[in-house]
Amino acid sequence: MCSAKAIASKIALDQILMAPVGTSLFYAVTSVLQGETSQVPGKLKEKLLPTLIASYTLWPAAHSINFKFVPSSQRILYTNIVSILWTYILSQAAAATVSAAQPVIKGEEPEPLTFPQQVAVFLTEEEQIAAMQLVVEELASNPSPEETPAEPASAK
Repeated sequence: MCSAKAIASKIALDQILMAPVGTSLFYAVTSVLQGETSQVPGKLKEKLLPTLIASYTLWPAAHSINFKFVPSSQRILYTNIVSILWTYILSQAAAATVSAAQPVIKGEEPEPLTFPQQVAVFLTEEEQIAAMQLVVEELASNPSPEETPAEPASAK
């Protein structure tokens, strides 16, 4: 579908330009909507880099699959499915501060989880792989119009 160079260029542009801007906007807007405008710089300083690292673990693989294997007519659907997964992970990780598995000693404040720990609380690597496999299987079972043979025109 696309050459390796074209795929790498698209992924690099997305991760270098769009990921930092989108992630910064996510944290800034959620802080403002929660009435915590003064905490925007601190939240960005604390969470931007870990979030970008998490983004770099999901999106390059997802985009590689998208640009290499997904028919162009189904790329938006595929990206939307991965985006729903990412939005869920991002929202839960941004809101989470304590894991149910993290022991809390009476009278002590629990340590906040790092971003990767927050993501791991909600979705394991096996679950991420299973979700991606379901998407690929769904796309494989529904061929795009480009791949189905055209019906012959009826003779008049």
